[in-house]
Amino acid sequence: MSLLAAACVFFTSCGGSNKDEESPALTVTPTALTFEKTASSQTISVTANRAWTATTTSDWISVSPASGKASDDAVSLTVSVLENTGSDREGTVSVVLGSGLVTTTVAVKQAGATGPVPQGDGSLEKPYSPAEAYAVASALAADATTEKEVYVKGKIVKIADNGEFAAQFGNATFYISEDGTETGTQFYVYRVLYLENKKWVEGNTQIKVGDEVIIYSKLVNFKGNTPENKGGYIYSLNGNTKNETPDVPVGEIKDVTVAEFNAAAESTTQFYRLKGVIASISSTTYGNLTLKDDSGEVYVYGVKASKDASNTSFSELGAAVGDTLIVVGNRGSHNDKIEMMNGYCEKLLKGKGGSDEPDDPAEAEKYASNISWTNGENAYDDGLATVGTVKNVKIYKIGTSKKAGTATIKIPKGTKKVSFYGVAWKGNATTIVIKYAGADVYTQDLAANNGATGTSPYTITIAESDHYVFDLTTVLGANGAPMDLEATLTTKTGAKTRAMFFGMKAE
Repeated sequence: MSLLAAACVFFTSCGGSNKDEESPALTVTPTALTFEKTASSQTISVTANRAWTATTTSDWISVSPASGKASDDAVSLTVSVLENTGSDREGTVSVVLGSGLVTTTVAVKQAGATGPVPQGDGSLEKPYSPAEAYAVASALAADATTEKEVYVKGKIVKIADNGEFAAQFGNATFYISEDGTETGTQFYVYRVLYLENKKWVEGNTQIKVGDEVIIYSKLVNFKGNTPENKGGYIYSLNGNTKNETPDVPVGEIKDVTVAEFNAAAESTTQFYRLKGVIASISSTTYGNLTLKDDSGEVYVYGVKASKDASNTSFSELGAAVGDTLIVVGNRGSHNDKIEMMNGYCEKLLKGKGGSDEPDDPAEAEKYASNISWTNGENAYDDGLATVGTVKNVKIYKIGTSKKAGTATIKIPKGTKKVSFYGVAWKGNATTIVIKYAGADVYTQDLAANNGATGTSPYTITIAESDHYVFDLTTVLGANGAPMDLEATLTTKTGAKTRAMFFGMKAE
């Protein structure tokens, strides 16, 4: 065979072209796509002289086909987006030629139901605008709240309640927008207290349409359809932060039975003292409950943790059904139902039957933790819960409604097993993972728990099936941890993001 013939065989054909010998070439059009908030698709065209792949790092974007061969003809790729119920968002589709010879990026933008991504951060220095607060609250799960209080700044558009309502409950309800008009996004401000976290005593004559306010409160997506504040108060009114309105005068506090209270006259100045057992709690955050004694029962609306506490402080007490509560408040009514209003806790007697009997030591030890926990991203160690009959159990939590969390646990030298109680968020069973030296060493499914919802303190009912043991000897050998070790605790990729732990022990 001649040298020329041999060369022809080696290069496949002397008269044809070999694309691997050509300079890498990739053409993608267009390189920018814009979508409305609804789920939809658009196409892009790819021409390449090498095999190519198309990828995206955004879970709301998909591309098909995801790969192709070299071709002189353009290939159509379908780029699809999911419905966007949150803020405006951006992502990319990357088309890569060969093993990274050439990369072309397609910018993908999608409008959101709640508009632009918030620019404020909720701090006093950079408060949320009404539109931003609306977007943040809308992105929460139904009845979920932000982890912390935030500041929201706007001008009053409309006052929803009349002075009688505000005076009766000591709070007010109104709408705000950025410029005080109805043209922009309005945020619903529900039952906030006045300046310095005090009650309104002049009704809504203290504010008017056009006033500029800064609200300090948590945000909530009430029932999944009403973004609003949760509790809180007006931090600033037209630049003023001082409350110069005198408090409601308090006369002599009268000690009465429930029956005597129900028979008394309505008054916003006369205060009564009631002692009874908590029969039911309809809101652990706001302190809405039914109190009973031997003479009857009465509904108590909005009990604060103490006289000078905020109107969302009741949860700080960790009260439970069966505890005895001594409460002071006014006699009022709502929808022809007698209520104690504007009340505060004077004393809470915890334990069964409202006695001062302490928790059973064995039960308390059962739910105590001895492992060192360090918060990572979206992790929290400041929660409390009532677990069975044991109150003030320290709770560790990872994850938010949409973001996974991570925490570091320190396992002492000689530890052979790690035991813990673990539950997933209400309605959202999950799987947790313990990672050591970059590898998954323990995986456990956690059942959803109806008490794992809202904010601390929680009320959690558990079963023995919620107790788990990680045997370290299966990973580290018969002697367990050879030294102090640090491991990462998180939720499994793709699983629901929130989990809670207590009774964490290194044994």
